[in-house]
Amino acid sequence: MTRLKGYVSNPVEPGGEDSQPFVALEYIESGTGRLLPGTELQEKSDATAVAHQRGDVRFGKLRPYLAKSLLMDAPGIGSGELLVLRPRPDALDSRFLWYLTLSKPFLEWAEVTSYGVKMPRTNWTLLGSWDAWIPGLPA
Repeated sequence: MTRLKGYVSNPVEPGGEDSQPFVALEYIESGTGRLLPGTELQEKSDATAVAHQRGDVRFGKLRPYLAKSLLMDAPGIGSGELLVLRPRPDALDSRFLWYLTLSKPFLEWAEVTSYGVKMPRTNWTLLGSWDAWIPGLPA
């Protein structure tokens, strides 16, 4: 067992001025790890958005029990309500991280570490302290 933060980082990089595909919390289907049916990410310019890279996982920190997690297949930007979870490429496959963020133990930890009544949120400091079993990558 090891802390998640030993394998995953939470980069918070500004979205910049260029138009990029934008993902918001409300576009993600609860519990499935997919966009809502019929949703296509629109190009948007938003300097307050948070940038992500291909292979990053965006996880909804607002009401984490809704299990909103998305594996990004292209660079883009997204709402600040979605954490950027970036796996260390030498230690963790991004698909495994995505599956992990949809697992019951992870979601239970996210809910336990939430604060607030009407709009409970978790944060990376608390999520990163989760003890996880991370298998090694094949050689």
